[in-house]
Amino acid sequence: DIILNPASVTQNFGDIPNEDKKEILSYLKDDDPVKQDPSMMDITGSGTCVAASCEVNLADKYPAEFARWVNKLSSQDRRLYSKINISSISKNKLEAVEILSLLCAKTNKFSFNTTEILIKPDDYAYIRAKNQDKNWNSGERNVADVLVQSAIMQLGSQGTYNSLTDIRKGDLSENPNGLVELEKTFVESVIKNKEINSVVHQQIDDEKRLVGYNSSFEKIKGQINRTLDSNEDVILGYVLTNESAGLTSNPNYNPTVDGEPNHVINGHEITIVGYRVDENNETIYTCIDTDDDMPQKIEYSASWLIPKINHAGIPANN
Repeated sequence: DIILNPASVTQNFGDIPNEDKKEILSYLKDDDPVKQDPSMMDITGSGTCVAASCEVNLADKYPAEFARWVNKLSSQDRRLYSKINISSISKNKLEAVEILSLLCAKTNKFSFNTTEILIKPDDYAYIRAKNQDKNWNSGERNVADVLVQSAIMQLGSQGTYNSLTDIRKGDLSENPNGLVELEKTFVESVIKNKEINSVVHQQIDDEKRLVGYNSSFEKIKGQINRTLDSNEDVILGYVLTNESAGLTSNPNYNPTVDGEPNHVINGHEITIVGYRVDENNETIYTCIDTDDDMPQKIEYSASWLIPKINHAGIPANN
């Protein structure tokens, strides 16, 4: 189903019925934080947008590999190895080794040309998967979503992700949710087996204010379009400010209380899978958003989307 319609991928966790919570708690050790606070399992908005977008990319552009992931992760193996070129991490091989060490990647058959990287969900992912297998409702993650997203979260978060609580640790992020830009670039490079550059377009200051751009909107559009023309998807992160979210149009908006118009209020990761040019010569991007509760592709105009793009994963040759 996912390969036929990658837009069906969602990051929405399913609820766990009370009777199943009791069973889950019986598995946990006494010092497990969830045992002390079962409400940690009650997740409404997840932080797996990067992982879900990578899942979309796998299903959309690498369907055979996606099928292998789901097959291996749902088997008794509960793991797989992905063979990659060291140059996919960085053209500088010593730098690539440093990145693999920094991300705590577990490798097999390592050489300075290729290696195999272990991809494995945490054990709690299987508790989530069994719950979804038993209690799945429309709009929630299915078993494949759970296992693939958990494996990607583990790969990016230095093996610290907890699928039961959607919380990660690790030295690269102070935020307990989601993956940071470096981690996102790493997992995307592993999945695509090619060097991906995270091109940062926005300038955001220490006060979380959007204060400028590192390149013109036309240059950003060119990078994205060339990548799409090469039959690759573009996974990008965009942010909304008070102004771009439309909050400043509220007659009760108060910059002193609500923050300045350019204050960043949230961010999200989506995947661009194509584009077209409409009758007004406007570029229209076809996108998949794993958090919009719609199992179909959506469209955003370039004039709406590009000013909001904070970073985009662009292959090094584009």
